Amino acid sequence: MRYISSYLLTLLAAALFCTGCTQDDLVNTGSADTGKGFTLTASLPGGEAPATRISLTDTPQEIQLRWEENDRLQLCYVQGATKVTKTVTVRDITADGKQATFDIEPPEGIDRNRPFDLYGVYGNVTPKEENPLVVKLGEPYSIGSELEQIQQNKSMILTFVNKNLSAGVNTTAAFRHIGLFLCVKLKNNHAQPWPLRAPLIYASNNVPGNSSGWVYGYEMEYEGYDLEAGAIAGGAEASNNNNAIRYNYKDLIMLASGQTKEFWTWRIPGSTALPNELDLSVEGQIGTVHTAINKMPARTTPLEKGKSYMLYAAWDGEDLMFTDHTMEMRRKIELTTARHPGDKIRLAIDAAPADRAGV
Repeated sequence: MRYISSYLLTLLAAALFCTGCTQDDLVNTGSADTGKGFTLTASLPGGEAPATRISLTDTPQEIQLRWEENDRLQLCYVQGATKVTKTVTVRDITADGKQATFDIEPPEGIDRNRPFDLYGVYGNVTPKEENPLVVKLGEPYSIGSELEQIQQNKSMILTFVNKNLSAGVNTTAAFRHIGLFLCVKLKNNHAQPWPLRAPLIYASNNVPGNSSGWVYGYEMEYEGYDLEAGAIAGGAEASNNNNAIRYNYKDLIMLASGQTKEFWTWRIPGSTALPNELDLSVEGQIGTVHTAINKMPARTTPLEKGKSYMLYAAWDGEDLMFTDHTMEMRRKIELTTARHPGDKIRLAIDAAPADRAGV
């Protein structure tokens, strides 16, 4: 079971909301001196996860999160046309790390005698100057594909919204996932080291009625993520780039015989979240690209937000192949015959005495 620390995922104070709206920092004092302060108890999503990782075609593993000391949360207060932002730091954390308490005091510009809406978010985002409720997602390709690097770069975004709040009244908030993790795990089944850099997975567009983009690509231009609408604003899905997901790893890796390597990315699912057959290629030394000899079958159920999905593939020195979680390369055997339809043929594979076990 893999736990993802929210300490590595929370926002930098100045990163989320910029010019075009009011901004000030809130230092938690435990109680407000205005008579209108209140506490916000925030819960992270996630339940019990399977003990082992499973493949893209099976039930996914849940992403597990925990609050940690000094975690920060960005808030945006909305009251009519007024939008004011603040940054708060966690005060108390429950023993299981699933809930955290923040001291809240409505900022200047918000009428404390009237209801307001409260939006919360953490992750690597940049706000639109004209509307801080629409945020651009961070660029992941400069940080590699290690899960720890993704955590440190705060690539995973969580959000919440509470409507019609009153100052001075304690409240709770439940964060929700807006994306999912995709991991490609490669294994070298060859006796010699395997030089590789990074994999590329892409969905085929040959399944009728299933050609829409299955994930949003960071490389595509779009308006950003709309916190108010809870969706990509003016989105361009990765289908505009052959449904491709490129895992970035700048350094050449010499993967020893029998060893495995994981490549991770966090993505927002597209309008269908239902990928076609998936192809895989792996970049090796300069000018060398290995392409899988088989395809990952198309899914029949959509990918779910808040989950992590695994793709397994292995290399034997000649071929790259999608596998199951065992990472064993099981090849299909194609048989041909000169016989005609209706003719009887006798086929014996691994022929042995009938009393031999397993035959």
